[in-house]
Amino acid sequence: MAPAGPSFSAPYRAALALSIDCDGCTLERLHEVFRYWATDEATPLGKGLALPVAASMFAYSRNPAAPPQAAYLDGDREGLREACGRGWIDTLHTIGDFAADRPCTRDLASRAFEALEADGVRLNVWTNHGGPENVQCLLKEGAGGDVPGTPSYLSDLAEAYGIRFVWPSELTPVIGQDREAAAAEYYARHEERAGIARLAARAAHPWCLPAVRALGFEPYRSNRLVERRTLRDGRTMLAFRRYGRWRHDTISRLPSILSSRTLDALVSSGGAMVVYLHIGRSADETPQNFRDGMKTLDDVARRFAEKTLWVARTADLLRHSAEREGLWT
Repeated sequence: MAPAGPSFSAPYRAALALSIDCDGCTLERLHEVFRYWATDEATPLGKGLALPVAASMFAYSRNPAAPPQAAYLDGDREGLREACGRGWIDTLHTIGDFAADRPCTRDLASRAFEALEADGVRLNVWTNHGGPENVQCLLKEGAGGDVPGTPSYLSDLAEAYGIRFVWPSELTPVIGQDREAAAAEYYARHEERAGIARLAARAAHPWCLPAVRALGFEPYRSNRLVERRTLRDGRTMLAFRRYGRWRHDTISRLPSILSSRTLDALVSSGGAMVVYLHIGRSADETPQNFRDGMKTLDDVARRFAEKTLWVARTADLLRHSAEREGLWT
């Protein structure tokens, strides 16, 4: 995949965004995390890093099994609107968190988009959420968000509201997108999988993608950060990739997700990377690993200050990539 000119303005050599899902994230937790990451205020962890980072938000929290979490239309409208005004929110994590007996409907989606518009909240990034009970997802098997005639059909409403970028529930282990990367690198980097499985997936890739899926791998498509995809209702949106591993996506795991070795590899690659992350409290969180995870971004901030690594909000990095590839109109 040949890039269309320089990836980033000199002297930056690579780019990074944190794409943060809001599961289990209260307003109090958002402020605790973002005071250190996104402001220059004095905090218990030291002076804030003032990085350009943003999270997602729910419009609804209708899953009784979920931990406390903020939702725009379920009690946290003013607090989340204030966070949007600070630039701390740039993504909708679908319309919300739902349960099988309390599913998302087209009417609920319509109300959510109307409320956001009425408040002047404009978000153009959408990330899919949750298990099969969250039927509002887009470009996801078993969900109906982009299937006309289903009770959860909403992609036309999302497009009219302004959603342009969709994360279709896919992760890549490749460090740095928008650069040359072969299928061999993609399969080899699934380091949590047995070597024989990686080799088998690589061998099957050229001739049988169902076999790749049967081995437990999402088949390699490309290493573009953003690409145009057709929804099941015929609309087109810009799908994007997130870097990471399932269940390795929390603050307590951040030292392994964004190790110095990973950041070195990203800068060397010259690519752009959107990192899959949750900032709600995780089951394995302790005061020490929370601190360690939060301080992981000190290295990111250092590289940003040195102008070797461009750090941007997800929406800004995606638009940059789309414009560079001639996909933004």
